[in-house]
Amino acid sequence: MKNKTSVIITAAGSSSRMGGTIKKEFLAYEEGTVLSSCVKKFLNISNLKILVVTYSKGLLKETENALFSDKELKNNLDELIKSKNIKILFVEGSTSRQKSVFNGLKFLKDEILMLENCIESDENSSIVQEKLNDWNVLIHDGARPFVSEKIISDVIFATEEFGSSVPGIQPTDTQKTIDKNGFIEEHLKRASMVSVQTPQGFIFGKLFNAHLNAAKENIEYTDDTEIWGKFVGKVKVVEGDEKNIKITYPKDLKVLKEND
Repeated sequence: MKNKTSVIITAAGSSSRMGGTIKKEFLAYEEGTVLSSCVKKFLNISNLKILVVTYSKGLLKETENALFSDKELKNNLDELIKSKNIKILFVEGSTSRQKSVFNGLKFLKDEILMLENCIESDENSSIVQEKLNDWNVLIHDGARPFVSEKIISDVIFATEEFGSSVPGIQPTDTQKTIDKNGFIEEHLKRASMVSVQTPQGFIFGKLFNAHLNAAKENIEYTDDTEIWGKFVGKVKVVEGDEKNIKITYPKDLKVLKEND
């Protein structure tokens, strides 16, 4: 692994589809919460330097509590910081996933430039871009606690080889597109389709610039692979896992209990 790695864990959503009073990232799981389980999966990355957690407005303390409710993580954090020089930081999200990720990227950019002893200015902008492109960023849903180390590793290596990467699985059902009246319009080939998961990996500098361009448009992109595809290029798909689900609906709580 040649590039330094940063991670954004997105936990700024409203969890409206859960229909409950507690955010899905704060649900109890294993020794802590869904959020703490997600974060722990990324702490073994060999070249990890910065991990950022986005949080909903007004919920910083609750997000910190959800993360550090895992006593093992809390007790080992000082050792991790000293031995691996890892920073775990928090940044306020926004009204959409796209804007929350962009907030995280802007925050990360400042942290990266500080670590690189690099000051952004007109005369050294090429140096800045080169430094930013020496970093990977992985973006992962804070409500996706079942991600495996293999998926994380595969995404990192594919990102370094191709510039971007995403885990995907082939849908089990035949897919169709429909028109505005609800009639089938196109019969899609299942063999050439994937359902994408997270983490999604990118060369940091290129993704940051893509988000800058996306922010100028009045368009809501579905995820970061769509932004990359619009402004940078193709995204490499690696093998995902059907177990790597995102806790979204009340029925998903059953999966949490089965895996706890």
